[in-house]
Amino acid sequence: MAVSLFPRLVPLPLLLGFTSVAQAQDVPAAASSEFDLASVVIEAGFPAQPDVDGDFPVGVTFEDGRSQSGWVLSGELDVMGMVVREVRSVAAILPKPLSKKTMARLLVENTQTVGAWQVYPNGKDTYVVYSMHVPVDADAKTLNAAIAVVLSWADQEEAILTGADVH
Repeated sequence: MAVSLFPRLVPLPLLLGFTSVAQAQDVPAAASSEFDLASVVIEAGFPAQPDVDGDFPVGVTFEDGRSQSGWVLSGELDVMGMVVREVRSVAAILPKPLSKKTMARLLVENTQTVGAWQVYPNGKDTYVVYSMHVPVDADAKTLNAAIAVVLSWADQEEAILTGADVH
């Protein structure tokens, strides 16, 4: 079994003020929808070649020549009957924690967009990830828009934090 690059990031029930994990949980594979994510990924304009975790890598090259990669996660999350999946992109992997000023800026940005910044330690590194949840049965247009938003925000932050074009 492959280990995901990203550990579980948020105790969602606690974040949402729920008292029971049963109120927000992963959807078991057998209970998962019959939705064909691969077809939607292809229709959205990306190759449908899942990685070892079953997630779909996506990538774009922007007009300025910069590029960014990310994933459409195949896993589903049921939050009180609303089933979603995540689109995410790593903006930076840094060898040290973020400054308080940068953390404050990312928190403000979280109030100004439909996605969210996630910052967490992973070993000696600090990962800065931008993500957005979309309905599990999102159509190609919706998925394409989510991918565009996620990759764009992550690429902009990568330029700010590293000055490089790595991801």
